[in-house]
Amino acid sequence: MEFEVVNETTGKTLYYKHFYSNDPSYSGWINSGLVGWKGIPWQKVIVNLGDSIGDMVRLKVIAADCGLGGHGGYVYIDGLDLN
Repeated sequence: MEFEVVNETTGKTLYYKHFYSNDPSYSGWINSGLVGWKGIPWQKVIVNLGDSIGDMVRLKVIAADCGLGGHGGYVYIDGLDLN
């Protein structure tokens, strides 16, 4: 899974995170109960867009399944406007 928020007007990356199931630096994977399927808990991310008012901002989310085709890849997004 890959998440990226970029201010397209300025070219500045505002947020970036990449998860993959064999990543030794991330220990938060949860076994789903199905053989070979893993998940991660909801990740709360707040991106301050105050400096990007009037700019074009892009959210890119990529989910990929297993490279061998035996497992799916899913991402669920929930957005909240705090204004």
